[in-house]
Amino acid sequence: MNAHLERLLSDPVGALWASRRSVALGLCAGILCAFLSCVILPTKWEARMTVGPAGRGAGPDLSAFLPASESPTVQYLLQRVGSMTAADFSVYEMLMTSPRIAGALLKDDTLKIRLESLCKNCGRDAAKLVNWLECSVRVKPVGATQMRRISVQMKDKTLAADLLRALHKLSDETIRADARIRTDQRITYLREKLGEVVNLDQRDALVGLLKEQERLRMMVGIDNDFASEMIDPPSIPARPVSPNPYLLFPVFALLGAVAGFLWSWRK
Repeated sequence: MNAHLERLLSDPVGALWASRRSVALGLCAGILCAFLSCVILPTKWEARMTVGPAGRGAGPDLSAFLPASESPTVQYLLQRVGSMTAADFSVYEMLMTSPRIAGALLKDDTLKIRLESLCKNCGRDAAKLVNWLECSVRVKPVGATQMRRISVQMKDKTLAADLLRALHKLSDETIRADARIRTDQRITYLREKLGEVVNLDQRDALVGLLKEQERLRMMVGIDNDFASEMIDPPSIPARPVSPNPYLLFPVFALLGAVAGFLWSWRK
């Protein structure tokens, strides 16, 4: 072994030429293994979609365009719209692979049967489905923007696209439903307090808060994306992501050539 190593260091071209037969055999074996891998391994497709915060008021600080004498409550409301949208979008990202969404998926009779192909008991056990979603659904930022690219790899490319649509819809609807409940509770509470308060300053503050909550209630009722907007709907590339022949053939060929070269040292 030491003699081979000294020869390799002193004359690498000559060492490789002396082992050309073993290297060629290893190269062929590697190519054969790559071919068999492409034939045997299951084909996986990747569905992708791009989402971003819903445009319900996001943008510049509109309070800057108001006169200085305008109500502080109105200025406060306009300053909060953007931050509320960003907070809802953060909840959307977390909620997508949560037990609530997994349970909602299992209640969809048309989708429930197809979920059995994901993993064992994924169509019946919410905990199993949550584990699969956490391992398979990937959320990546798009550059330095607030947009996110969400992807999932599956054997069934149609199911992959349908699953992404369902995750987006259920997550957004869940956040909308929670916001509707909270807003209704606040409106009820503020109306009750408004009937009890006599002080004019306190009444003005309560009226401003009540207007804010009523505006939010109207926004919740609009039939558009609430927390997240689908910028690019689910799509599937023309080629599967696995097995990837452009990666397997070079890697296996290189490994086979190295193995053949090392095997020649044993002679």
